[in-house]
Amino acid sequence: MTFQTPLNDSAYVRSKDAAQKVGLTADYISRMCREGLVLGVWHRGAWYVHEPSLARFLEERRRRQDELLRAQAEQLKWEREQAEAAARKARRRATWRRHSRTAALATIPLLIATSAITLGRPAVEHIASQLPPDTKAQLASAATFFRPL
Repeated sequence: MTFQTPLNDSAYVRSKDAAQKVGLTADYISRMCREGLVLGVWHRGAWYVHEPSLARFLEERRRRQDELLRAQAEQLKWEREQAEAAARKARRRATWRRHSRTAALATIPLLIATSAITLGRPAVEHIASQLPPDTKAQLASAATFFRPL
């Protein structure tokens, strides 16, 4: 009785030789053979791996790794764009607040002056006492400039 093995096929090489060829360890290639990830035969105490099968497996692994890296790069790009958009929005809000406060401070002396004319100086002084110190100085000059009639 003859035992026919696929080892007569020159595409099968020892796992140790295949490992050196592709830059992996022989144990890893043997494990891939045991798990059925690549075609392999256990013969006389050593694994013999089918080289085209190993090449297909490594190519598929490389392709999946490239896809994963591409997906991660796209995710990072999307996150960076979101962060930049949020930063732009925050800068716009800060600019808007700064400009609106400046505009409001610019109109306060006119409002106070109008109030001084219509309400009288004591009302204006009461309003001025409720404001921040930097605004008080601005208002004091406006209140003294416009005197009630």
